[in-house]
Amino acid sequence: MHYAKKHTKIMENKRFFAYGCSFTQYAWPTWADLLGRQYTEYFNYGQSGAGNQFIFNALMESDEHHKIAKNDLVIVQWSCSSREDRYARGKWVCPGGIANYYTDEEFKKFFDFRGFLIRDLATIKATKSFLDNIGCEYYFISMVPITSNNEYERIFKSETKDVDDFYKNTLSYIKPSYLEILGDYGHRRPKVLHGIKIDDSHPLPSEHYAYLKQVLPHLVKEDSYIAEQLDIKLAEIWNYNHKGWTYKWLDQIKAKKEKRL
Repeated sequence: MHYAKKHTKIMENKRFFAYGCSFTQYAWPTWADLLGRQYTEYFNYGQSGAGNQFIFNALMESDEHHKIAKNDLVIVQWSCSSREDRYARGKWVCPGGIANYYTDEEFKKFFDFRGFLIRDLATIKATKSFLDNIGCEYYFISMVPITSNNEYERIFKSETKDVDDFYKNTLSYIKPSYLEILGDYGHRRPKVLHGIKIDDSHPLPSEHYAYLKQVLPHLVKEDSYIAEQLDIKLAEIWNYNHKGWTYKWLDQIKAKKEKRL
């Protein structure tokens, strides 16, 4: 999905490409949208529920569309390793963590966290080599530590220290994760935001801003005021009832959709 939005303040005269899961593209502005305000061209290839295989595919596909160049900025937000992306019936299916659709018995029969990690670290290494070859400015961030198996510890007992050591150089290029910077955000809900209860584990705009200021401070050109105002707007449009919650970010401008595989 390609998003582009122009603003009255001086823009960076370069293209910005963002990749990731719901921490990158969500119902309200994310870290990518906050940074995207600063650039003349902004492309957001994030997708909710995405794993690292989808993220890699999105990067390759966007390069076919736009030919990522030396003067571009690329930021990849890697997801957790225990996700499985599939392509079926003409589209990518990205349902998030495997606990969302497999039983414990199926976990034990078909999956191994060590295998997930070997797969994803090879993917990240390939991405680094690809971007190094282009020579563009790029950064890797992440939702949780790539090597963490905390979510499925009760099922997966794989030993992965040797894998971590083997890809030590690749891992060193990934900035500290949201979990490491913001703490256990997923268990800090519901959160009362300007008198409204926000029962959603995804970072709020102000939390995305706080994360950026910690890991990529030199890229943040705007004051925290903009994120605080986005929090207020989120509180205003939030609607919660017994069936769940709905939301609508009214001023999100969607550019022309690209043809996707």
